[in-house]
Amino acid sequence: MIASIIIPLYNQQEFVEKAIESALNQTFKDAEVIVVNDGSTDSSLSIAKRYPVVIVDQMNKGLAGARNAGVLNSTGNFLLPLDADDWIEATYLEKTLPLMYDDTVGLVSTDMHFFGTQNTIIRIKPTTLSQEMLANRLPVCSLIRREAFLQTGGYNPRLAKGYEDWSLWIDILKRGWQHKVVSEALFHYRTKPQSMITEAGKFHEQLFGDIKKVFSTLY
Repeated sequence: MIASIIIPLYNQQEFVEKAIESALNQTFKDAEVIVVNDGSTDSSLSIAKRYPVVIVDQMNKGLAGARNAGVLNSTGNFLLPLDADDWIEATYLEKTLPLMYDDTVGLVSTDMHFFGTQNTIIRIKPTTLSQEMLANRLPVCSLIRREAFLQTGGYNPRLAKGYEDWSLWIDILKRGWQHKVVSEALFHYRTKPQSMITEAGKFHEQLFGDIKKVFSTLY
């Protein structure tokens, strides 16, 4: 497989169908979809089993652990994390993969559409290590070169509330990999009154402190 779309799943029975269908309906066909059921207690797993996807069923390990398990069970040269309450346009892989032809590129993002409690387009710009160290500028759903991911050891399970994503981006960029962007909103991010982003905002200073500890040689 060229690409692996990895969907961590924990109690998202209302939304997981949309996420899986958007992954399966890619116009780029040399891709696999891996759903990691992370100890769901609702009907999420039974819904996922209706689809032609690889199922990884495990006890709850949190978002980082679920994504890492998805990578371990994947075969693609490129990895795309997609949360179970979000979705992507059918052309996501078709439009992002060509930027990976440049073998210095480790990450490719697209603009993102916030929907739900918000309705707005977030424009993403190519970022550098120094910029990313100050604030997370990349969507969670960004295409990752497998080689770059493996060099980092994967998502850090000691970080949470979205900061495991930020940590991974810093780790990839510090190794010299480049970040590119497709300026089109191909990723749709569901916003809710209570979400990981709102929760992370409450504890930003503490969580940013954890990032600084992980990368103490950079800060």
